[in-house]
Amino acid sequence: MNNFLLLIGGLAIALLALLFIRRRRQTSKPEPIRTAPSAVADTAEVAQPDAFAEFEAHIRSVFDFALLNSGYGSIQVWVQLRRAIKDIFLSIDDTDTSPAQAKVRQLAQDLGQKYGLFVWAYDRHTSDDKNHLANFVAAYAPRPWEGLLGAEPQRGLDCYQGLPSQADLAFLVVTKSGILMAQREQDPIAEGLLWGVLADAVLSNYDTFGLEARNALDRLLDCGTQVILALPGGFDVFAGPFGKLHHLLRTLQGEERKELRAFAAKLKGAYGEKFKERYGRKLPW
Repeated sequence: MNNFLLLIGGLAIALLALLFIRRRRQTSKPEPIRTAPSAVADTAEVAQPDAFAEFEAHIRSVFDFALLNSGYGSIQVWVQLRRAIKDIFLSIDDTDTSPAQAKVRQLAQDLGQKYGLFVWAYDRHTSDDKNHLANFVAAYAPRPWEGLLGAEPQRGLDCYQGLPSQADLAFLVVTKSGILMAQREQDPIAEGLLWGVLADAVLSNYDTFGLEARNALDRLLDCGTQVILALPGGFDVFAGPFGKLHHLLRTLQGEERKELRAFAAKLKGAYGEKFKERYGRKLPW
């Protein structure tokens, strides 16, 4: 994990930019976000400054929510993202040249530039008979890997190998895109490596993203056996995250400490013997 230490500071900036997302949400069934009102399709309402600001904030929150919560098997996250993309298309009138319409188009272009690779990967991970995600990529991110990767990723490992050049939000986009691709390919090695990098990163911001850190650790252990058996020095993917977890267990106070201790005990009960058997060492707590 040493190859990614320099990325952690940059990722922290990106993660802190997402603070408006609710911190407490269930893993298997994330808290519902209110959907964009159907009236948003009416460009006259979008033209109102307050209405557009509310619309933009909602749409961006859904994209951020989907990015943080993807990869855990919840269809609700995908449904909310598809609905937000549908609302974007309903809000655009190609015959309208008003300033309000220009704002909506600019929002769509900005989302395509920042999240295009993630939407592209999600579209391949979960099929959509309405093609909302595919249409969004075609319209606003026809080559979504540009600016992130040297070429179109063919597999999850391509995203993993491209991580050293990523920073800030792009790091999270590439990581989650790779995880979705690895899951589609049923490649636990690539998925485990990517969860390891993500766990190492978000554990550095546990006070804000504790749930994401625990989820990433849990997924890392699910893929761990394949990673350690397939790669020389495969245990390295665990070293950073588990070292941070061990440190947090000694330094956290109050409810966060109780929460993490309970989670660590759950991990130990579920994986402790298997971990010792496979890796020749106990969990470090």
